[in-house]
Amino acid sequence: MIVRNWMRRNALSISSEALVREAQELVQRHGLRYVPVVDNGVLRGILRRRDLYEAATYVTSRQNVYELRYFNERLKVKDLMIRKPKTVSAHEPVEEAMRKGAELGVSFFPVMEEGKLVGTVSYEEIFETFAQVLGVRERWVGVTLEDVVMGPGTLREISQRVEETGAVLHSIFTLKQKEGSGRKVVLRVETEKPEELLERLKQAGYRIMEVERRNRESGDSDQAG
Repeated sequence: MIVRNWMRRNALSISSEALVREAQELVQRHGLRYVPVVDNGVLRGILRRRDLYEAATYVTSRQNVYELRYFNERLKVKDLMIRKPKTVSAHEPVEEAMRKGAELGVSFFPVMEEGKLVGTVSYEEIFETFAQVLGVRERWVGVTLEDVVMGPGTLREISQRVEETGAVLHSIFTLKQKEGSGRKVVLRVETEKPEELLERLKQAGYRIMEVERRNRESGDSDQAG
C-alpha cells in the first residue's frame, strides 16, 4: 500500500504571513487538527490546532487589552507554526509512514512529491486503511491461527482449506508472535458454515487461537478464545 493512494488529497493550507485569527477560522470551519503552512508552493511548517487553542486561552486568561489586540491583529501563523516538519514521500509504503510516526511520536505528515506538497496523511487515514483491511464494516467470521510455520505455499494452502468449505476469503494477513518463530495468521471469512471451516483447519494441523463473528448491520462481535 503506497501513501499516495491513501492520503488526503487537496489538503487545505495557509500562508505563514496569515494572521492567527484567520487560521483559527480555517481550523474551526473545516474541523482540522493540523494545517500545512505553505508559501509560494514551498512547505514552511505545520500549524497545530492545539497550539492555536493554547495561545488563545493564554491571552484570554491574561485579560490584557493590549495582548488581546496583538493576538487578533498582529500575531501571525509563522509565530506559532512548527518549522521544518517531518514529511513522507507520496511513493513510500503506508507501513513506512506508520513506522516513522511511531518512532518520532508524530501523528500527521505532509506528503511530498518532487519537493511539493501533494497531500497529507495522518493516523485517521491510516486507521481507515486498516479498518478496510480488517473489514470492520462487513459481516464476517474472523479466525486467528497461531504458531504457523511460514514457507512457500503456506498461505495458499490455508486459502484452499477455507475455500473447500464454500467460504469466501475476504482478507488474510500475518502477524509476528511475541514468542517463538511461528506467525499468527488472521483470516476474515464470509461463511454460513463456520464450524465446518474450523474443523477443516484443525484437520490440516492448524492451531486456532481465537474466533470472532461480526454482524455487519449492528457492528457487534462475539469472540471466543
